[in-house]
Amino acid sequence: VSTQSTGVIGPAAEMRRLLGLLVVVLLAFSVCADGTININFEKMLTDLQPAPTPAPTPTPAPTSTPTTAAPATTSPWAFGFVEQQRTLNLSLARLWSLVGNFGDISWSGTQCDCSLVGDGSTTGSQRIARLGPFVVRENLVSYKEQSHYAYTTLTTEPSLNPFVAPIENIITGIHVKAVNSTHSILRWNVAFYAKDAKANENVFAGVIKGGLDHISSAY
Repeated sequence: VSTQSTGVIGPAAEMRRLLGLLVVVLLAFSVCADGTININFEKMLTDLQPAPTPAPTPTPAPTSTPTTAAPATTSPWAFGFVEQQRTLNLSLARLWSLVGNFGDISWSGTQCDCSLVGDGSTTGSQRIARLGPFVVRENLVSYKEQSHYAYTTLTTEPSLNPFVAPIENIITGIHVKAVNSTHSILRWNVAFYAKDAKANENVFAGVIKGGLDHISSAY
């Protein structure tokens, strides 16, 4: 058997309610000396108000001394990223013949002694660039000539100049895309971790812009 509340008050409950109201009204009545009846409406309204909900009992404070949480620590290393691109007056084949040679970075205008370990198109090939007393070693981690005309390198031994040390995990990407038969887009990006990411982003932005400016004017 299922039941459902209808909100209708039963006879017994209604009788109890009426008796309660009668008691409230009688308590508010008083008979004066002259026989007149005085009704204390303020008391009646007060008695008819619902009883206030009692305030919860406060939880006593712990007797032991609370421990202070250690401050959150953050890594001193920050992620940096720089990307620029340029539309060049070079066909895809011509542009890739310049930038796709992993062992030669003369297209960027960088004056350095550059040597190659490996064939330059296989993962694991290494490019070693010597700029005076400074050395930059880059490992080829991806080379996609046919599908994307792009390659990615990981710098394993960065020069301390002009970078703001310490810096590590420098990943450089070179991407070439045809616009039409005579123009192409060269996209160059660098990602890294450093303690001063902003300063190094400024350094890389200058290097990339200088390389794009050089290839734009020299070829």
